[in-house]
Amino acid sequence: MAQAPFAPGSVSLRLYPHNDLPAPAIVEELRDQAALGAERGFDGVMTSEHHGGFAGYLPNPLQAAGWCLEAMPHGWAAPCPLLLSLRPPALVAEEAAWLAARFPGRVGVGAAAGALKDDFEIMGLPMDDRAARFSNGLEQLVGVLNGSDPRGLAGDPAIKACAEHPVPLVSAAMSFTAVRRAACHGSTPTAATRQPPRKRTGKASSSWPRPRPAMLPPVWPTRRTGPALTP
Repeated sequence: MAQAPFAPGSVSLRLYPHNDLPAPAIVEELRDQAALGAERGFDGVMTSEHHGGFAGYLPNPLQAAGWCLEAMPHGWAAPCPLLLSLRPPALVAEEAAWLAARFPGRVGVGAAAGALKDDFEIMGLPMDDRAARFSNGLEQLVGVLNGSDPRGLAGDPAIKACAEHPVPLVSAAMSFTAVRRAACHGSTPTAATRQPPRKRTGKASSSWPRPRPAMLPPVWPTRRTGPALTP
């Protein structure tokens, strides 16, 4: 049975683009790896965001999720993390909801505040208030994608569908404050790391072993039903 994005027991494959390739080949390589991962038993794939050609990352991982889903015979895809502090949350919600309309039950979103100075300089945005922007954006994004508070997007057909079919959302957390923020806003915290650039060693191999069960606790984002975590 297909697993929903970030569902308990779901095992995902994180994809990193090979930046030594031309752009069209990078896209095809990602699609090939996503399809192969799904065929070999992974439940979903994830891509991450940085800007300016930062090795192993993409400027729009939500767009990349759509590329992967078109190539995958089954399974889910998610930008994880997407740097919400760099984007209008309403726009992220619309794009995610419409991608979910194309691939029902197969789209998730992982959000993070961002920590790389170059990303903010490239976008012409300050870093000093990114935590506040992220907190406000996360609250809005959760409400829209779970259908509880669509705000000015209530007339959008894809947003309306989120009331019956929410788009799962997780929030990157590397501190107690971030975990409390995620719980307060009704999302689920997930660990976030930035991997150093690695040398490309070749195309994905069909000899990959099937994935073993995940060692980390599963996550499943839902509307908040209890109080936020307290110290």
